[in-house]
Amino acid sequence: MTKFTFIVLGLLLLTSTPLFAQDPQFSQYYANPLYLNPALTGNGSAGRVGVNFRQQWPSIDALYYL
Repeated sequence: MTKFTFIVLGLLLLTSTPLFAQDPQFSQYYANPLYLNPALTGNGSAGRVGVNFRQQWPSIDALYYL
């Protein structure tokens, strides 16, 4: 009986939390909410780590810098 209760309790815990497949990815670094407003760091209910990196067209020989 305890094994059955444990399995049912585990299934209830897994199905009761919202699950998301992936976070939206921004191609513009300035579209990151934390870049626009640092007060949004505590906006979620779970811990989160994010890094922005973009490398577009790395095989082009002529690199343009601003």
